[in-house]
Amino acid sequence: PIIVQIVDSGVDIDHEDLKSNIDLNRSLNGAIQGDPQPGGYFMPHGTMLSGIAAARAFNGVGVRGIAPFAKIAGSNWLVHQSLDGLDAAWLSGNGANEIAVTNNSWGTYYTIDTFYEEIMQEGVKNLRDGKGRVYIFASGNARVQNADANTQYVINNRFALVVSGLNHKNRVAEYSTPGANVWITAYGGASDFDDGPTIATAYPSGDSTKTWDSDTKKNYTYAMAGTSAAAPMVTGAVALLLEACPNLGWRDVKYVLAKTAKKVDSNNSRWLTNQAGLHFNRNYGFGLIDTKAAINMCQNGYSNLPSQKWVESNITLSKDINDTESVDINVNHDIKIEWVEATVDIDTQNASDLDIYLTSPSGTKVQLIQSGTEVDEYHIPNGDWMSGGFRFSTGALLDESSSGQWSVSVVNSKGVAATLKSVSLKIYGY
Repeated sequence: PIIVQIVDSGVDIDHEDLKSNIDLNRSLNGAIQGDPQPGGYFMPHGTMLSGIAAARAFNGVGVRGIAPFAKIAGSNWLVHQSLDGLDAAWLSGNGANEIAVTNNSWGTYYTIDTFYEEIMQEGVKNLRDGKGRVYIFASGNARVQNADANTQYVINNRFALVVSGLNHKNRVAEYSTPGANVWITAYGGASDFDDGPTIATAYPSGDSTKTWDSDTKKNYTYAMAGTSAAAPMVTGAVALLLEACPNLGWRDVKYVLAKTAKKVDSNNSRWLTNQAGLHFNRNYGFGLIDTKAAINMCQNGYSNLPSQKWVESNITLSKDINDTESVDINVNHDIKIEWVEATVDIDTQNASDLDIYLTSPSGTKVQLIQSGTEVDEYHIPNGDWMSGGFRFSTGALLDESSSGQWSVSVVNSKGVAATLKSVSLKIYGY
């Protein structure tokens, strides 16, 4: 069976609908192999995610997960939050090689720490016998606060597969954090049960309050919601995909999901179609995950991607940004694009008042960040966060060609003092 890992607040390993799927050997209490006891500020969270991804089917109780016969490796990393614990969960723990996919339904508003992606980089290189573990992340639930998933280095790197949340109307959920680094969307439910359907799942045994009258043991809930719930839907789907096509590498998983995703909410103004014919939207990534289509694609003559290459180009300047300032950057090498990083250094105390766009040689224009973006959940003005260079990323240009003239444009509609110092592009592809 495929092993999925839930790095969260812990998992109730004795839960009636999870226990037959628990892989205790690969579970972690902190950094140590063992019972991933639930705890911390949101104790039930990890158990709920486990139910969505892999609650057991045909056992006469409870609910059914997306991958109901996958094994669940739990981790209560959110309780401890040690670097050792994260390294154990993502890379070096007991039996780590066999864990196919890791679910991370947590995040921040803003971080430029790179140790997260350094661990993931080792994981995609070495785990699963070199095919690489798939690292799934929730985009966040801070849409109302004007957050953007592209302000977190934890999830705006090429190793993170970022999932946004959809409601029952197939529209972006009111909480779902957007970003040019979002890869795909799945169901997160309405933000409140009164507003529409939420997600039913397992709950730590005996503790549930929002459940059905017939759930006399209080082991389930009908009220899970958020991108936290959408992410394990994708985690379960990836488990099914890797069960069907075990030779897919981590990049192939991302690629197949992108190529088969369904366009939803087609009237949404944020949809673009790139030169390779792929639809992309900062609310949805490439669209709603379609597990059946992904499995069909990988089972019908799909060849794994060639090894990844990268090209880079940069320009240093000192230009005051008065209204709109654009910088052209030439890239001479031709690869098919998977992921683009644009590191922009702007000397300003008002970074969140700027809009930044990236235009590919094919003419596809992607918004990397939107003005008004909040980078601190406590709304502390933190206006110099682009000074010294901030990396934005996107997968929107998948399968376009890297060769030619790129453009980065900064729009300063509020007229704040800002000087563009440098732009560097790093393009990954094959």
